Amino acid sequence: MQFLILLCAKQIEESFGKAVIPAYDFSRAKAVVSIDADFMANWLMHTKYNVDYAETRNPEKRADGDQWMSKHFHFESVMSLTGANADSRCPIKPSEQGAVAAAILKHIGGKDLGIAVSDEIDAYAANAADKLKEHKGESLVVAGANDKGIQVIVNAINNTLNNYGKTIDLDNEIYLKQADDALVEELVNDVIAGDVGALLIYGANPVYTLPNGS
Repeated sequence: MQFLILLCAKQIEESFGKAVIPAYDFSRAKAVVSIDADFMANWLMHTKYNVDYAETRNPEKRADGDQWMSKHFHFESVMSLTGANADSRCPIKPSEQGAVAAAILKHIGGKDLGIAVSDEIDAYAANAADKLKEHKGESLVVAGANDKGIQVIVNAINNTLNNYGKTIDLDNEIYLKQADDALVEELVNDVIAGDVGALLIYGANPVYTLPNGS
């Protein structure tokens, strides 16, 4: 499945420029779809997203005075703070994140990548897509996966919905999550092999956070 997602993503990747993390404006999004991105608790600039998202959930207290309430669709494997606040929450396996993104892309009228998904998940994806199409240019789709293939498909969704330059700002990059997993693994192996005489770490606890921390 992962190979198929990467292969399909490569077909649409050339439409985009360099890889950056843009600024996301949840306060302007009338339809929000998250694929396992807990943007209220721990995803990227969650402290800002939390405030912006909350503004769209109470139409009587919007700063701009325009009374509307966002619709939030959430796909995730484990219940999160963000998922608990969603209007529609669809449980999925971690391995199904790419298939969900592909299904949404197809339902909004984008490229059909031919990735199979269950009827239940497809129904959730279709409902989310309907609301996204209703709010073109005023919607936002995000994914929490550290997977290039999935992120490229999500880019294609937002591009099809004309969200760039509106709810997504490429002129103001976010410089979080710049780590390279391959380099971290190489460092760990060097430490285990005894090739590192001294290691200074600031602001992180790899023994706690890495899957092979022990």
